[in-house]
Amino acid sequence: MKTLYIVRHAEAGPAPSGLEDFERVLTKQGRKDAQEIGGRLLSKEVIPQTILSSAAFRTLTTSRIIAREAGFPAGQIRIEMQVYNANLQTLLRLISETNDYVDSLMIVGHNPGMHELANYLGSAPVNEFSPCTIVGFKIPSDLWKFPEKGMAEIIMHEYP
Repeated sequence: MKTLYIVRHAEAGPAPSGLEDFERVLTKQGRKDAQEIGGRLLSKEVIPQTILSSAAFRTLTTSRIIAREAGFPAGQIRIEMQVYNANLQTLLRLISETNDYVDSLMIVGHNPGMHELANYLGSAPVNEFSPCTIVGFKIPSDLWKFPEKGMAEIIMHEYP
């Protein structure tokens, strides 16, 4: 049995003049929301074995805050450029490339890809996917290879 947590990055402000979308930073509320979600994970004793994060500044900051609050070593976050604005097929490929010894994986990324992934995997639709939403799934498999549509049971759906 595998567990997958999908997280949309926390609220970010617009890119300041001269900066790219990739460099957007979290708002004060975004930082607070990431702390709250990390705290909820800690209280539920949810500590993924691996966190896969987009390399975008706002997403990596979200990952680090959640990891710190949940008790996950921030130095063990795997930064993956391909998560940045990834579509459904890219996200499925990244999941299927995860080592099978990992039983619990968290991916922190961007919409619309994260929301599409949640709706693809889930046995029920996920309507709410605002910034810093986390959706957890139980996947009835011992392998990460080729997750199928509707195969996962939603075990968590939280947002600030």
